[in-house]
Order: sequence, then C-alpha cells, then structure tokens
Amino acid sequence: MSINHVNCYMRFIVGVPAGTNSPFSPSIPARLTMLHSIRFVVAVSFFSLLAAQANAEGGNAGAGRRLAQEWCGKCHAIGPFDASPLAIAPPFRELHKRYNVEDLQESLAEGILVGHPTMPVFRFDPDQVNNLIAYLKTLEKPRHKAAE
Repeated sequence: MSINHVNCYMRFIVGVPAGTNSPFSPSIPARLTMLHSIRFVVAVSFFSLLAAQANAEGGNAGAGRRLAQEWCGKCHAIGPFDASPLAIAPPFRELHKRYNVEDLQESLAEGILVGHPTMPVFRFDPDQVNNLIAYLKTLEKPRHKAAE
C-alpha cells in the first residue's frame, strides 16, 4: 500500500475534506479525539441498555429468593441443600428436573392450580415472576455440600 493510499484512508476515517493538502493538519487530532469520544459514548450506552434489558428480562435472583422464602418456604425447601418442611412439597432445587423453569412463568402469574394437594393458589405480578424464575435458575447449577 502506498503512502497515497494511507493518506486517503486517513482522510476518509477522520473526515478530512478531499481538497486539504495535508492529512495531518492540526484539526486531525481533535477530530480523532472527537471520534473516539463518540465511539466511547455509543459503546457505553449500548452496554448500559443491554444490562438494563437483561435485568428487566432476567429478574433479580436475590429478590426471588426472598419471595420464595416468604411465600413458599413454609412447605418447600428453597435452598440448595435443605429438606422440605412438608414432605410432599418438592425442593425448589429439583423443580428444573420436572419442568422447564421458564415454562413456570405463566403458571406463577395466573396461579398454580396443580401442585401438591395442600398447595394454596396464589398469583404473582410480572416482576415477582421474573425474580422467582431468576432465583430458580440459580438452583439449577450443581452445588456441592460443604463438609461439616
């Protein structure tokens, strides 16, 4: 590649007009700085939107754990190792073996009618459902009980 090609490429990248004599005029560093600043702002905005969307869709596992403890912990084992207080209530850590956890969203929002015989009917709002699903997904990961 000749120096002419490099100069043309530099002019194109930084937006130097074609009639300019030197591609290295004093305005080029300023243009490069501005170009980098714009790219940085766009990148930060993009990743911020991705993070916000992931949180909105994925829910908050910590809030889901608190919700499970409040509404479900009287019957179900909600942790990775504990036993269910009610023997017929399956531990939450095993729900993913029976169901696709994502498929429980509709049931949680509309009210679970099928469960263990003593299970009450309840409904959660969409944020609560997302949080609970996010928590249930954390239980799908294999864990090893610490030596006691």
